[in-house]
Amino acid sequence: MQTQSTSRLVHDVMQSNVVTLKPDALLADVASTFMRHGISGAPIVDDQGKCVGVISITDIANAVSDEPRIAAELADEFFGQANLVLPAYVYEARLAKIQDRLTPIAEQPISSIMASTVVTVHEEDKLSVAMKRLVESDIHRLVVVDDYDRLKGIISTIDVIKALIDDTP
Repeated sequence: MQTQSTSRLVHDVMQSNVVTLKPDALLADVASTFMRHGISGAPIVDDQGKCVGVISITDIANAVSDEPRIAAELADEFFGQANLVLPAYVYEARLAKIQDRLTPIAEQPISSIMASTVVTVHEEDKLSVAMKRLVESDIHRLVVVDDYDRLKGIISTIDVIKALIDDTP
């Protein structure tokens, strides 16, 4: 038996209004962008709109520290509630708290640490295809592209869960 959520298409649940970054953006600016928009990752696009990479909180934290425990603490401390829109002073306080850890890498372009292997789906793919790719790749977001690899949107694990909940009787 096929459920409504597994028969849905990616374009039914994806986010099409996506914050994007350029490969030459500085890591310091990325951290600020993530907090300002309440996001934990973003696609990197070139001047033609082609997705050339993805960067996440985890990538930044791992660039700051090779020790997994410290990287995890940093990600949680700085971005732990990235899904909430908080007052500016809270972001400023968080940034100030870890500024010394970010300073050594702050002026590096994101292209130096971004994931250049982009796991993608197409708008017309079934949601079940996206779910399988998320699980198999052990990631939290997929880039939705057209036939020319141009960015169309993002679908995250949260988007998938919301679709499943919406379809629950």
